[in-house]
Amino acid sequence: IGKLEYEIVNHPLINSETKLTIDVRKGSFFDYPTYALWIEDTTGNYLQTLYITNNLAKGEFFNIIEKDGDPIHRERPEALPVWAHLFGSTSSLGNVVPDADSKVPDGYSGATILNNFLLNTSSTRPLPQRFKIKFEINQSFDWNEYYSKDRFPDDQIYSGDGKVGQPSIIYEVMIDLYSTQKHFVMMPIGHGHHSGEDGIVYSDLSALTTALQIIDRIIVEVK
Repeated sequence: IGKLEYEIVNHPLINSETKLTIDVRKGSFFDYPTYALWIEDTTGNYLQTLYITNNLAKGEFFNIIEKDGDPIHRERPEALPVWAHLFGSTSSLGNVVPDADSKVPDGYSGATILNNFLLNTSSTRPLPQRFKIKFEINQSFDWNEYYSKDRFPDDQIYSGDGKVGQPSIIYEVMIDLYSTQKHFVMMPIGHGHHSGEDGIVYSDLSALTTALQIIDRIIVEVK
């Protein structure tokens, strides 16, 4: 078995009391997805984004096809709807996504990492004893039998460009800082809305296939 390759991402350790290392190992269907990691309290209130890919953090995706030599600006409310609704920014086009005036700070956003990665980070504030870490990931063009190109013909976001595919997958783990346990495994708990209509986590994963294989596993280490 070959040695796994990892990319290391180091954030400034603002809150030295609670240091986190998040180990993300890509799965067999990992192919340039967009994703976000964030912290919530135990009742689901958003506390902080730990990492998000630039295409959503800065409020814009760019189509592969250009018009008159310029990339076409698009907003993708269906990309990471659970994170986006918690972040709570509405763009000038009325979509629940960040835009230029509300983008995620550069220190907590970056390019899509195309390898396994270790994120060394901390919170920007003291954390409660118990809190959740969530991870949301989505990948375009990953249709399956249920989430086909024509599944929602009246949904302009899903069917308007034929790129959406399976919805985002949400992983979660509860962290207890008073526990002797130092390693916590994140598990898939549901998916986002297929066109970003709301920020609900839908627990039924039965129609999801390859989307559940974008990620192999995620482990959070508390230091």
